[in-house]
Amino acid sequence: MSAAHGHPSPTAPTGATPPAAHGTPDRAVVARTAALARLALSDAELDAVAPQFARILGSFEALRGLDTSGVEPMTRPIELAMIMRQDVPGDCLDPQAALAPAPKQVNGFFAVPKTLEAEG
Repeated sequence: MSAAHGHPSPTAPTGATPPAAHGTPDRAVVARTAALARLALSDAELDAVAPQFARILGSFEALRGLDTSGVEPMTRPIELAMIMRQDVPGDCLDPQAALAPAPKQVNGFFAVPKTLEAEG
C-alpha cells in the first residue's frame, strides 16, 4: 500500500521498478516503448524524449493517487446517442446531373487517375 494515498501499489515485474520511481526512465525503456510504437529514434532523439516520457509517466502517477471509488468506468467522455431516421426511398439523382461536374467521364462513369499498379 502506498502510505501517501492508501491505495495498493501495482505489482511491478520481479526486479523492475516503475520508471517514475527513478525520475527519468533509462534509454532502454524509452527505446523499447518507441519500438512498440514502431518509431525509429536516433540516440539524440532518445535522449530528448526521455525527460518528456518521464513527465508523461509522472502524470499517470498523479492520476493513480486519485480516489476513484464510486466513479463508473466509461469508454468515452460523453455519452453518444444513436440518432436514427426512417429509411424512406426518394427520387434518384439523374445520372447526367451527377456526372455533370466531373472533370472527365467515360461511358457514363467518373474517370479517375489510376492509383494502383497492376500485379503480375
